[in-house]
Amino acid sequence: MQVDLHSHSTASDGSHSPHELALTFNLNGIKIAALTDHDTMGGGEEFLQTASEIGLTATVGIEFSTVYRGMEVHLLGYGLPPGDPRVIEFMGNHHSYLKERMKETLSKLKECGFDISIEKVYEISKGNPPMPSHIMRELFNQGYINNLKDILGFFYEYLAFGAKAWVDHETSIDDPLKMMLDVGAIPIVAHPYKFPDNSWLEELLDLGAKGFELYYPDHTGQIFDDLWEIARQRDCIVTGGSDYHGAFSERKLLEVKIPLEVGVKLFEAIGQVVPVDIIRASGGVE
Repeated sequence: MQVDLHSHSTASDGSHSPHELALTFNLNGIKIAALTDHDTMGGGEEFLQTASEIGLTATVGIEFSTVYRGMEVHLLGYGLPPGDPRVIEFMGNHHSYLKERMKETLSKLKECGFDISIEKVYEISKGNPPMPSHIMRELFNQGYINNLKDILGFFYEYLAFGAKAWVDHETSIDDPLKMMLDVGAIPIVAHPYKFPDNSWLEELLDLGAKGFELYYPDHTGQIFDDLWEIARQRDCIVTGGSDYHGAFSERKLLEVKIPLEVGVKLFEAIGQVVPVDIIRASGGVE
């Protein structure tokens, strides 16, 4: 029995379309899954439609790229009501900011000799906030990039953190955190192993995050034990996932084993029900 609550599609920086991602989960025996694209829920309808057709218990979340204490921090969100006016207003403003940031990125690329239009990049992203993968696909279409080696080299030289065309994020974690709390969604701190120390995680929980990602490929040994102790002491929600990006990352599905109860409890928290037959087939939830 498998659970995966952190994944990405072509709506952000994954290589699989939302439809293909749902099929991939199913082929790998995953029964409970979440699509959590960066800064958009634009792939959600396609993902849920395919999930429904193949019997995958699924939900659509999001992963916000934010700033806390001068460092990039990712905040997962589950159970956002997409039709809520507060969500619609926030996402509209957020996407406007991300479009301006993309203009800055493309301007820097132009200064480096790579002239591509923002309209073409948005066409590739299907209207979702463009990610480096969308930029590089247009660069490939224009003949600036020719093969996989060039793609990787280009990313690290121009689009990675601190690279030549990098533009800093300016979204304070306070903003999406407040929005999610206001609409009754579940904000979860992503992959806290990246923090300088666990005091950062404690501070984010104090700010209102409902829990954090405990089961993650890099959370092993003492890292996992320390995080587990925080979860026990705080009695907060824990989640887990592969952070799967398909061909755009070395992370693989099933890289981390996530207990069924983790998926069941998260789904309960957002008002979704895991079918009884899934629970029975796994021997129940402890």
